[in-house]
Amino acid sequence: MKLINVSDIATYAICPLKVYYKLVLGKKERINENIVFGRIKHKFMEKINEVEKEILEGIKKDEIYESIKRKFDEKYSLIFQNLKQDYKKEIEKFNIEKRVDEEIGKIKKEEAEIRAKTAVKFVNLGFYGKELYEVVPKFLCEYEIKSFVLGMKGRIDKIRIDKEITPYEIKSRMYNNKIWLSEKLQICGYAMLAERKFKTNIDYGFLKFKDKTVKIEIKNSLREILIDLKKEIEKMIKNKTKPEKKEVACKSCGFYEICK
Repeated sequence: MKLINVSDIATYAICPLKVYYKLVLGKKERINENIVFGRIKHKFMEKINEVEKEILEGIKKDEIYESIKRKFDEKYSLIFQNLKQDYKKEIEKFNIEKRVDEEIGKIKKEEAEIRAKTAVKFVNLGFYGKELYEVVPKFLCEYEIKSFVLGMKGRIDKIRIDKEITPYEIKSRMYNNKIWLSEKLQICGYAMLAERKFKTNIDYGFLKFKDKTVKIEIKNSLREILIDLKKEIEKMIKNKTKPEKKEVACKSCGFYEICK
């Protein structure tokens, strides 16, 4: 059974033709600035998740917030610098060093603050070292998840594991008092997958824009739209039917050259 990626369903809501090129014709997107930036961002989130255990287990009894945050800052800065070196050629090719420094630098700062604040709450309750890691709510980044029941799969930017399960999707744009249906569908799809994985109900998730974090209710109407679009994609793949073109942000699309 072929699982449909949640991000492809979200893309289909904007431009079905893009999904047709990818899933029906098997075409690969032309590498552009946005794709390279997205890869660096996703890799950064994946890497900071890998060092979470080491940082938390290294926190000492009665350690204060500033000291804990410094530990996160140091690890995250090292990861960031290594990634910039790994992607040096791509960054130079698309001239995105300033964007990488500003946007991923902001994510780096915010993630260090969030995790240090979470950790210090439990340090103040008397936990430290290995025990601290066991009790602190977990932040899983770049979390791969799938469901054969739903026929979907995805990679969640960030998911908080606590008394509640909360998915986050990180966007690379300003909020501008506007949320697209595709963005709501994406966080809805991740919530539905997480419900299956963790055997719980999820009523909301968060879209994290460059300047604002917005809570999104996972309504039944949104779930129905997502499933209906998934079925349309499956039908398109089966029948190899080419959808009509939509004029939406075409020049920034990785399929622009073969579609124009």
